[in-house]
Amino acid sequence: MKFFFDDISKTNTFKNSLNSILNYLKQSNILKIKSFYGLKSFYIKKFSVNFNSLIIICKNLAEIEKIKAELEELDTKNIFIQTEFDKDNLLNLSNYLIDNKKHIILSTLPILSSYLPSLDDIANNSFEISKQAQISYNDLIKKLNDFDYCKVPMIDTAGDFSVRGSIIDIWPFGFDNPIRIEFEFNDIISIRYFDSISQRSIQEIEKAFITKSLADKGTAKNSIFDYIDNALLLLDEELIQQNTQETLSSKENNSNDNELFFDELSEDIYSENNINDTPQNNLDIENVSRKSKVIIENSLNSYIDLKISPPPIINSNYDLLFKYLEDYLKKDFIIKIICENQYRYNAFYNVLENSSNIIKENLEKGKINLLTTNLAEGFILQEDKIVVLTSYQIFNKPFRKTNEKIKKINKKSLLTQQNSLKIGDFVVHEKFGIGKYLGLERIKFDTHEQESIKLLYDGGDIVYVNVNYLNLVTKFSAQEGITPQLSNLNSKQWEIAKQKAKKKIKELARDLITLYAKRKTTQGFAFSDDTVWQQELEESFIYEETPDQLKVWEEIKNDMMAPNPMDRLLCGDVGFGKTEIAVRAAFKAVQDGKQVAVLVPTTILAEQHYNTFIDRLNQFAVKICQLSRFVSASQQEKIIEEISQGKKDIVIGTHRILSDDVKFKDLGLLIIDEEHKFGVKAKEKLRTLKVNVDTLTMTATPIPRTLNFSLLGARDLSIIATPPPNRLPVQVSIEVFKIQKVREYILKEISRNGQVFFIHDKVQTINKMKEYLEYHIPEARFTVAHGQLPANKIEKNIADFINHKVDVLIATKIIESGIDIPNANTIIINRADKFGLAELYQLKGRVGRSNKQSYAYFLVPDKNSINRKAKLRLKAIEDFSDLGEGFNVAMRDLEIRGAGNLLGYEQSGVIDNIGFDLYLKMIDEAVNELKNNEFKEIFANVLKQKQKIDTLIDTYFDISIPDEYIPDPSDRVSFYSALFSAKSLEDIDALKEEMYDRFGKIPDSVNDLIYLAILKYYASYALFEKIIIKKDSYTIILPDANENFYYDNYFQKFLQYLYANFSDKFKILQDNNILRIYFKHNFTDTTKLLLYLIDFCKNCQSFLQDT
Repeated sequence: MKFFFDDISKTNTFKNSLNSILNYLKQSNILKIKSFYGLKSFYIKKFSVNFNSLIIICKNLAEIEKIKAELEELDTKNIFIQTEFDKDNLLNLSNYLIDNKKHIILSTLPILSSYLPSLDDIANNSFEISKQAQISYNDLIKKLNDFDYCKVPMIDTAGDFSVRGSIIDIWPFGFDNPIRIEFEFNDIISIRYFDSISQRSIQEIEKAFITKSLADKGTAKNSIFDYIDNALLLLDEELIQQNTQETLSSKENNSNDNELFFDELSEDIYSENNINDTPQNNLDIENVSRKSKVIIENSLNSYIDLKISPPPIINSNYDLLFKYLEDYLKKDFIIKIICENQYRYNAFYNVLENSSNIIKENLEKGKINLLTTNLAEGFILQEDKIVVLTSYQIFNKPFRKTNEKIKKINKKSLLTQQNSLKIGDFVVHEKFGIGKYLGLERIKFDTHEQESIKLLYDGGDIVYVNVNYLNLVTKFSAQEGITPQLSNLNSKQWEIAKQKAKKKIKELARDLITLYAKRKTTQGFAFSDDTVWQQELEESFIYEETPDQLKVWEEIKNDMMAPNPMDRLLCGDVGFGKTEIAVRAAFKAVQDGKQVAVLVPTTILAEQHYNTFIDRLNQFAVKICQLSRFVSASQQEKIIEEISQGKKDIVIGTHRILSDDVKFKDLGLLIIDEEHKFGVKAKEKLRTLKVNVDTLTMTATPIPRTLNFSLLGARDLSIIATPPPNRLPVQVSIEVFKIQKVREYILKEISRNGQVFFIHDKVQTINKMKEYLEYHIPEARFTVAHGQLPANKIEKNIADFINHKVDVLIATKIIESGIDIPNANTIIINRADKFGLAELYQLKGRVGRSNKQSYAYFLVPDKNSINRKAKLRLKAIEDFSDLGEGFNVAMRDLEIRGAGNLLGYEQSGVIDNIGFDLYLKMIDEAVNELKNNEFKEIFANVLKQKQKIDTLIDTYFDISIPDEYIPDPSDRVSFYSALFSAKSLEDIDALKEEMYDRFGKIPDSVNDLIYLAILKYYASYALFEKIIIKKDSYTIILPDANENFYYDNYFQKFLQYLYANFSDKFKILQDNNILRIYFKHNFTDTTKLLLYLIDFCKNCQSFLQDT
């Protein structure tokens, strides 16, 4: 945007208005203007040259993000965001202001009335750390102890520090993120922020202030203006008026009315705390103007005319857009259209190219200019004859920052994706069966010691598994509540269990492939290419699509345009954009004169989908109807008749759609939401409907990606795994129950025309809670939903909430997984300490599904009375980026449920017997075997994946991670497991980088371990069963002689490669069905030997699979 900024900055309008503003502020401290419109960030950038400190007061977090994105696009430095106003966050602000004399603060109104720690307190209770600081490794540890920081194995909260080799991690008070300090001897060589959940570094910094906790110091009397000079404050007139009203309202509400106390709620509220201690803003603009220059925007009483106008309102209407463009071109204006990304740019360019001749000509001449950058709002400069329009405003989209360079780089830890083992966990060893993990031990093998994991089996038998065989061991996962039995090493029970599982899995795979083959030979309807109306619908989507969404939509479009019927399963969490895909598919079918049936499991979902389809397709002549209990019998009769006559295009409903009296004239597409929730009879009817009709099935239950890969080509699966880009994160607060605060949360949401979920998970007192809230918040409308209400009553109450007939839904956790209500953007969870981690996560997920900032308030009766586990759960959800192990376990339960739903409940028993991970591996093997043998002809033209084997490697040298490098055994197991199950070289590189990041310089022995993982990767694609490395030789073991696929397709190639490159350097040895290739070597350096073998395997796999 810099070139665009330079062009606009040179216009007479901008230069003259900027000079007028600066000149006025030399004479007066307060300036009122009408509006900057889309140029606000441009002016802020220019103001930053004339003022040391700019304080920009925004209405909400969305506005903060918008201005921040635009300023960063203009290469603006020293931007600081302040949205939290507790003592630690204000301490962070204080440290920043001390360290950065020139800055731009983006914040909300409370910053002006917040008290910061006194400058004396900070000076007497802090020290600076930097690369230049003269502080040794031991002195830093001593200083942290003197400052009462707590030494822990892994830091978890402010005030913690941990020590690992050359690394010292510290979470200073007042910091959003902890810092990692890396020493080389006694010199600091790096200081960087890192993420406390993933433990990965985020950003390198030059220095940091380490401060004592000032929470117990009551001397915080400085305002932000005591820290800054030569300041300019920019805020909206509306905020000043709103502040005045809130101050008056607060005085009224703080009157000491008699508290209505409900005995039954005594465990759930803490009435002594029902005193409003929220700081009041009490903004006195005249007082502020004595300390800072002030610009008040959007004032009715404007002192200066900036000569900037707002752009016209288009409302997604192409005809109106074209009319405005032609009008401005006739007046000789230059038109600039800002698109948020290249995808929008290309789509918009195509639309303009297909419009009128005058627009096409001026597009070619450059009088209409398309740009890709971050700008939320357009503007008009009449004097300079420039019109700037943005795609956000043209299509009424919320602003989304999309430039990659301004996104926070926060690397995920690959370890959190592994099932980290704890002593006592059940595990599955592919050969020995189900055992119990007892920890790590060093065991002597030949001449060297090797770290191994110790497993307990039935009867007390012990198995030691070398760490480079850890790919054979996985944590046992099955359906919730299943406790496995330990396998007996002296019986054949494990082999029998595996054989039974293999048989059932093979039957399943055969059925799926047979269905796939049948479908591919069935004649269906091939839908037409996209029309201009299809493009217009897609352009009018108010959000930016994720790459997953775009990919999935292309897959579905291709399926629909193919001559055989589509049968695709679409998986993705609620709010990830599945419904939008369904709308587009339905519209595509309707344009070819086909009817669409959308089948959902509940009446509420039918109502919700009906409203969504109406909203998205209202600009097109599409006839949409609903068939459910919400529609009267007489209306249903009329709708059914119109369906049979083809007068209804899209029918949305429950199982009522499947009734015998519902007959479609020409059904072309069937969309099914959560098919597994329908009964046997409904599924039978669906099978008859699906024969020649394109079918799209959607589910919100997560399906494991590995399962998706294994069924590639056997069933069409699409996954939307990424949430919408730059979706505003849910702001989470843990608070003590105070009725005035609850009132504040609810009224704040209602004031922006929103709605609230209030979770009270006690059916016995839920109505009493409703009375309590109604007494204190009479302005709001409440309703109740819980499992003991009759079904029709629940549906009615929730429908009232969806249709905004009530403001607050007081419910038990029955809403934990269900409908999507974009207008509900605040959730209050009472007694949050009583909920599990997964429950809190899913409840929190009920909000944050629109372009509005959303809030989750976790209420507890008293922070001191809740137990430590509850505190940890609440902290995890509050700090959520990756919820860590507890959340991964919950997700694994959901994945297992998803696999059962997808593959049938008979398979659930197989999962319980052998564990989920081995099940996934066996289904992958079964599908590959069938595709390469029994169904070879069917898949002859399907793009073949590279074949691979899970190679095992034995070494004569130690490949352990030294205890002194990674002291925690569970961390070592996680790294071993991650390295030897890595799916790509990028994964191995990421693990190496993470190891260095977290633990410092990598020792030589650990480098050998990493090389071994790389060797395993290449050897698996070279199709080697095993490699045995000895002091003077290495042996490659090939697949069993019964593996026809290998010997039919690859063996001759491998021999050809060996004889061409190593004719007299190897021997072929045969032992029963096993072929071994034997080589002598004279390497004394293990690293060089490993690098040689990596090169050998890399060349082999390349020769085998690429020729």
